[in-house]
Amino acid sequence: MYYKTNGIEVDFNENIDLRLRAVLLELEWWMEKQKLRLILTSLCRSPKENQLVGGDNNSAHLTGQAADIRTREFHSYDIRGIVNRLSSYPFLYCAFHKNHIHVSIRKVYRNPRII
Repeated sequence: MYYKTNGIEVDFNENIDLRLRAVLLELEWWMEKQKLRLILTSLCRSPKENQLVGGDNNSAHLTGQAADIRTREFHSYDIRGIVNRLSSYPFLYCAFHKNHIHVSIRKVYRNPRII
């Protein structure tokens, strides 16, 4: 299965964590309903690519367990909605950076919310 976003074709059958793959596909569906477009700016990186962008030697991008995403619009209310959506997954770590949202698989799961 190939996934194309922002002109980048990604083979999800290779090197991408299945949980991350499922989250990204679900997030894209949700964002389309909000009239937003998901843009993947970084997914799986080679060690050389990781070094070029200043990534950590232990980056989850090296193992297909992280993605950097954004929207074309990137307004604060879009960011809040995306982060709220992503925070519903107990196995995800989510952090907002200057121009993107970093999402990665947690090494230790946090406790799910009890309602």
